[in-house]
Amino acid sequence: MKKFDRDVNSEHGTIGLTASNPVSKCGSLNCSGGMVVRTIDETPFYLQVDGKWVYVNEEVLKNHPGGSAITTYRNKDATTVFHTFHAGSKQAYRWLQQLKQECPTQDPQIVEEKEEMLPGYEDVNMGDFDITEEKSKSITKSFDQLRLRVRQEGLMDGSMLFYCRKVIESLLIIATAVYLQLNGWYITSAVLMGLAWQQLGWLIHEFAHNQLFKSHWHNDLASYVVGNLLQGFSSGGWKEQHNIHHAATNVVGRDGDLDLMPLWATVVQDLK
Repeated sequence: MKKFDRDVNSEHGTIGLTASNPVSKCGSLNCSGGMVVRTIDETPFYLQVDGKWVYVNEEVLKNHPGGSAITTYRNKDATTVFHTFHAGSKQAYRWLQQLKQECPTQDPQIVEEKEEMLPGYEDVNMGDFDITEEKSKSITKSFDQLRLRVRQEGLMDGSMLFYCRKVIESLLIIATAVYLQLNGWYITSAVLMGLAWQQLGWLIHEFAHNQLFKSHWHNDLASYVVGNLLQGFSSGGWKEQHNIHHAATNVVGRDGDLDLMPLWATVVQDLK
């Protein structure tokens, strides 16, 4: 029986259950009040996909379309998250095969080590797992089967009609808000603009998740329209943060979506 700690307290900030990793140099931490925010460690590292270790060097990090989200799986098993993030991407799988061939060894020396807790969060009770490694693999396999079934049944296929309707609705709300603004209905206009931005916010979420088009480029273009043009913020910057959120969901100190201070503290240490 091996003791597994929930990776919410992991030094590398990853999701999943892990017990062994190749020896590596850990990243640095910035403590600037509130939550601990990790400085991205851009030094080369290994990650594992389908039981094979691949070497991620500076060039791979620089050219990775998903940005720094890949560093979340520094020296970890990234099998499930790789197939989830890159479903349908022929380029991603070609790149993976190339990296596997170029990796100097497929069996790096594996050591078991207790990962350092994030400073200031040693007493955070986020829950522990006490299960076997085989049980951990079984849980992951079940989620993989669920993911494949969801895709096979077409539940991830977006509706062009639905998204066109939502975009048109948002544009009509904006037009109505502008009309009311010009005619002195300022408060009503502001409320409608807030509603339009709320609708557009979820649209950029869908497009940045590549929900509608098969082409990532087409989804990015749509996100620029509903994000950069109609809301005035960077869809690219939002996507960078949101990729990390999904690669390290609810990992304290790594998932930026947990940093809700000063309005809301996700862990008691945020109040100190």
